[in-house]
Amino acid sequence: MKFRLKKSFTTAIFFQITVVIILTVLVLGYLWINKEYEVFSEQSEEMKNEYINNQKSLVKSQVNGTVDYINYMRKQTEDKLKANIKERTYEEYSVAMNIYNSNKNTKSDEEIKKMINDALRNVRFNNGRGYYFIDSLSGYAVLYPTNPDLEGKNLLELQDQKGNYALKDEINLVKKQNEGFITDYWTNPEYNDNKVYPKITFVKKFEPYNWYLGTGEYINDVEQDVEKETLARISTIRFGNSTQGYVFVHNYNGLELCNGMYPSYVGKNLLKLTDIKGTKVVEKQINIAKNNPDGGFLIHYWKEPNSNDEFQKMTYVRAIPELKWVVGSGIEMKQIEKLIDNNKKAMQVKIYKEITSICLILVGALIIAFSSTRYLTDKSRRNFELFTDFLYNSTKGNEKLDVDKIHYSEFKSLVRAANEMIEERNSTAIKIRDRNVELRKMLITDGLTKLYNHKYIYERLEIQVKKSQKINEKFCVIMFDIDFFKKINDTFGHQVGDEVLERVSKIIKDNIKGKEIAGRYGGEEFILILPNVNLNEGYEFAENIRKQVMISKFHEDDLKVTFSGGVAEYSGETALKLVKKADEKLYEAKKNGRNRIEK
Repeated sequence: MKFRLKKSFTTAIFFQITVVIILTVLVLGYLWINKEYEVFSEQSEEMKNEYINNQKSLVKSQVNGTVDYINYMRKQTEDKLKANIKERTYEEYSVAMNIYNSNKNTKSDEEIKKMINDALRNVRFNNGRGYYFIDSLSGYAVLYPTNPDLEGKNLLELQDQKGNYALKDEINLVKKQNEGFITDYWTNPEYNDNKVYPKITFVKKFEPYNWYLGTGEYINDVEQDVEKETLARISTIRFGNSTQGYVFVHNYNGLELCNGMYPSYVGKNLLKLTDIKGTKVVEKQINIAKNNPDGGFLIHYWKEPNSNDEFQKMTYVRAIPELKWVVGSGIEMKQIEKLIDNNKKAMQVKIYKEITSICLILVGALIIAFSSTRYLTDKSRRNFELFTDFLYNSTKGNEKLDVDKIHYSEFKSLVRAANEMIEERNSTAIKIRDRNVELRKMLITDGLTKLYNHKYIYERLEIQVKKSQKINEKFCVIMFDIDFFKKINDTFGHQVGDEVLERVSKIIKDNIKGKEIAGRYGGEEFILILPNVNLNEGYEFAENIRKQVMISKFHEDDLKVTFSGGVAEYSGETALKLVKKADEKLYEAKKNGRNRIEK
């Protein structure tokens, strides 16, 4: 009887302790696994929101960058027009003077005049719109290719649509300063709308015969050329990891002007285009852009041309009211959802493996506990206390448990598995952070030149101005521009133009040794910020880059590239005025013959 009581008592103690151990393991396992699932869910949601926000920022940055590029090209229209007609007139002058100098000792004046007229009469440029004219300083038309009947007639009384005496104004300008620009107002013969358009003319005196030569161009014609060039450039934009990102442009009437992914839409009116939810997508994009000066987002469905399959898309649009254009870009939601689902699945597989490992370790620890209950009770209690504290602390931070504090190898294995799980979680967080760094770099970097983009370089200039105001530090800003870049594109093609931009950018980057900052300001213009550098030092820095560009070799053997620049030293003005000062020096360099630096 005593034996049975003793046996029952021992069995009861064993089973009681066993039950306690089992319950403890189950409770701790449940708490641990449940907490890991909570952390997993939170991280998944954070990852989703962060990725969507990053994609929004990327799309918004691309659209805003495109809008900035369009506005920059618009501002350059009149300058490009003037530079073009001035260059053409100089070519006309050079032809006429060469003919004169070559024949003045052997032919009569009448013969030479006829040779000059014959050489220039059929010359056309600017898509056939441009031509040369010659008038005498007494008001007679000498060469008028588009209306030969006027040649030999006095046109002093000729007035434009606003009553300006065109020839009188030109003659007065030539007599006063030999050459220059003048603006008249005429109906454009290319249109049948009877509207009056401004036309800029450049004239230059031709001394041998008391003539003046010239050519002109309607501003609206050049604006249309610039718009076509700009839209063609926009249609080549690609961004994102899979380069599926593109930019589109349509006007307020719904006419598609540019579409980098679906060119078949260009020229079509999409105002009534409706998705499967009944949303008039383009019409809604236009309303959002017109009513939100800073742009706005729209989630809608979209389908490819000649296809009935529609997919959900997130689009950002922004208006350019002066042109009545809407610029936009978007990303397919299925791309976002696919990436998020892949990340979730990877995380789920990882946590399932970790849970399986933890469960196996717990079972092993439980079996060992059955065979050595009395011996393990005290130390097991202390191990559970350490482990419980670790579990509690792991919910608040990423601190790992010191394996050396655990007495038994089974528990050490459990702790190692738990530490590995914490390490994996830390590794996932680091990967997300690194991805954010990459996205940040994409947001501030120009895709072609790998220099900082316009928006970021301007932010850095604002910071430098504030720093200089605070500690009275001198610094310089350099504005660079590739000479005759449009001519390079027209002659050799845009791929060669891109090669020139990349090569020039590399030369600039190779010259940055310290705290200098370089960026692409827009088109073929570059900007450099040189901290703690005075005007003369900035000039030498710019001159060194100019010389390197001048001797650079390209795949096209007959391609020679030169560089003009303007250097300005900070003297207390705002960032905007400092850039303008450097830009004025750049303009002075171009005016003085290009391939030079002005300070």
